[in-house]
Amino acid sequence: MPGYVALLDVLGFSNLVTGDSDGQGLQRYLDLVSGLLTAPTTAPEVSHVIFSDSIVLTTEDSEQALQQLASRCSKLFGTMLDNQIA
Repeated sequence: MPGYVALLDVLGFSNLVTGDSDGQGLQRYLDLVSGLLTAPTTAPEVSHVIFSDSIVLTTEDSEQALQQLASRCSKLFGTMLDNQIA
């Protein structure tokens, strides 16, 4: 099925989890990403999968879906940077 895909790579992921014996840094990262990507919206759905330091976003093939994908990427990057995750 045609659509759009965005692949986001988290820089410094190994530093985020190295020495994180209690897992709080990793959990903060996962909560942050999941919270932003599962926020309710009336726009086309943006699906996501998280593989370690890679975040894959997909959506359907429409102009509105592409705009929603770009918006989610922008919001995700901005919020992650605000939380010292590059």
